[in-house]
Amino acid sequence: AVIVGAGDAGEILPREIGRNLTLNYEVIGFIDDDSRKQRRRIHDIEVVGAVDELPELCRSHGVEEILIAVPAASREQRNRILDHCRARGLPFKTVAALSDILQGKAGIGQLREVRPETLLGREAIRLNMETLRNDL
Repeated sequence: AVIVGAGDAGEILPREIGRNLTLNYEVIGFIDDDSRKQRRRIHDIEVVGAVDELPELCRSHGVEEILIAVPAASREQRNRILDHCRARGLPFKTVAALSDILQGKAGIGQLREVRPETLLGREAIRLNMETLRNDL
């Protein structure tokens, strides 16, 4: 797997993967747009490129899954990352939202499938079907 995001959440993720036997990943590199992080090593794992290079880096490094560790990303940043993930056609997961981590609702090592709420940056709106039926 490759980790998108070499910030605090990304830095914690390889340690969590090493501790948690249910997270069966071998991390081959980090992806981050911050030019100051390029070619640096975090826990002996290199920052191998930027988000725009993601499809090519995944192909050249034999990546089988993408782990997104950018919990504070804006909606535009998230969508850009997800567009590159889809372009490669690989499965991807994300860490919990920063607010959920801070509130104790989730841990940094809890990876989950990307849901519509993740893309929206808010909770999904639940419609009251009974009220709608009555109104119609």
